Amino acid sequence: MMALGFIDLLIMCYIKLKYHIQPPKDPGFVCPGIPFVPAIGIVCNVALFGALDKSAHLMTVAYIGIGLLMYFGYGYFNSTITLRKQKVLEIEQNAGVVEEAGQ
Repeated sequence: MMALGFIDLLIMCYIKLKYHIQPPKDPGFVCPGIPFVPAIGIVCNVALFGALDKSAHLMTVAYIGIGLLMYFGYGYFNSTITLRKQKVLEIEQNAGVVEEAGQ
């Protein structure tokens, strides 16, 4: 049974390679130095961040925490889903007031 699955895999790989369309030789602009330039940038930033004092690390964590609270708080209180829920609740409450007044 495993042999049949392996044979199927080989057949699918053959079909994929046979009918694969090659991209043009001149793709236009290509960013030079990928992936070396981003990797060097990450290493440099980690080294610079590692050279900071512990107080700078704590301030950075606090700053990121405050930023995340602001980001998610704004998204929560200004999302369209929350606004729709508030409108539905207002309509239900108003309907309840009208029913009570009609009785």
